[in-house]
Amino acid sequence: MTQLTAGFLADQFQGIGGKRLAQVDTPQGSHQNEIGKTTSFAQFLGDAPRKGSAGNGFAAKFIWLPDESDQVITHSRSASWYDSRAGKAGRSPEWRLYYGRSNPVMQRCQPGDLLIVALRPDGSLLVIATPAGSTMFGQLPWLFGLSLEQMAEQAQTAEIAQISPDFQARAILDDLGISMTVSAPEHLQRMIKKFRGTFPSTTKFSEFARHVAGRTDARADPDHALLSWFEQEDLLFRALEQSIVSKRIEQGFMRDGIADVDGFLKYSLSVQNRRKSRAGAGFANQVAAVLAANELLFEREVRTEGRKTIDFFFPRGSLYHDQGFPTRYLTGLGAKTSCKDRWRQVLSEAHRLDLKYLVTLETKISDHQLEEMSTNGLQLVIPRARHWDFSGTTAERKPVTLVDFIAETRAKQVPDLL
Repeated sequence: MTQLTAGFLADQFQGIGGKRLAQVDTPQGSHQNEIGKTTSFAQFLGDAPRKGSAGNGFAAKFIWLPDESDQVITHSRSASWYDSRAGKAGRSPEWRLYYGRSNPVMQRCQPGDLLIVALRPDGSLLVIATPAGSTMFGQLPWLFGLSLEQMAEQAQTAEIAQISPDFQARAILDDLGISMTVSAPEHLQRMIKKFRGTFPSTTKFSEFARHVAGRTDARADPDHALLSWFEQEDLLFRALEQSIVSKRIEQGFMRDGIADVDGFLKYSLSVQNRRKSRAGAGFANQVAAVLAANELLFEREVRTEGRKTIDFFFPRGSLYHDQGFPTRYLTGLGAKTSCKDRWRQVLSEAHRLDLKYLVTLETKISDHQLEEMSTNGLQLVIPRARHWDFSGTTAERKPVTLVDFIAETRAKQVPDLL
């Protein structure tokens, strides 16, 4: 696979720290409106007081980041950093981060929730709060190299890794409003020429990504094929997107000599929506290519009940509506790059099937969600290379590989019944 560079975490952050919140850190548990016992954060926040009231506080963006995308909250304000023991002879420093009154993000926090404090290259702070037990509760420490166990005892800092994030890491950064710059000069010129500086259909772009990825035997190793094809597609799309969007920004957003704020906001939202929708469509395209390479019988976007559709149905959608056809020979597969609150959609997409499958790339899925999936008859399908996160998971909650899923599904496709 031809390599593309997607930037490094160290380009986006100068320092990272985290803490599991105590009762006294939350607005409900204290009137101080501050995070205590954060002295270790001085490694990247410094040992000089920064007071909002004095005009030199940190510009900070607070984000409440639960699994439910429609419940995300952002709030910008100044944050203060001070030593509560300053001027007390014989006392070691005790630094605290003051987040202020009427902070809607911190008002959502409960004891045990996770707080991440990140220093950006421009000197501002990104303060991320996520509820205990959520998927983000596990993903953020994984992304930044922090330990949930250690943060339960005290604030912890981590050295920013010089690594280029994979798709899941880039998706998390997208949720934080941070877009990684992708460098692909050779491929970018090919894409601009081939697609004439516009976004092609998702089908054509997925085909192009597979071509760029080079020789990959999806029949011999379907797990590797799906990962390499989709990773390549995501990087290529971001490179093309950077080129197209940057040209639009260079044109400016003016109307009759006045800044067109509404036009800019609409364009920004369209960029975000396009990235998410194309990621989902591209992932489904690559799943379909893997299934086709393995010569499985299937149809895409099959309507089941009412207006509900399922991403992949095996062997044919018409058999689902044949009440006389045994359901044990039918298989339904949803495809989502990430689960979070969206995995439940698959449960309602084929009522006749007691067991449904969901192929995804997500790891660090919360124990609560894994239990709920198992209870509701949903089996995760995750490429083998990403099974490292499920080593301690009970057998009934563990995902299967694409190899396993393909073998199970092929065994159901009895020629005499089709």
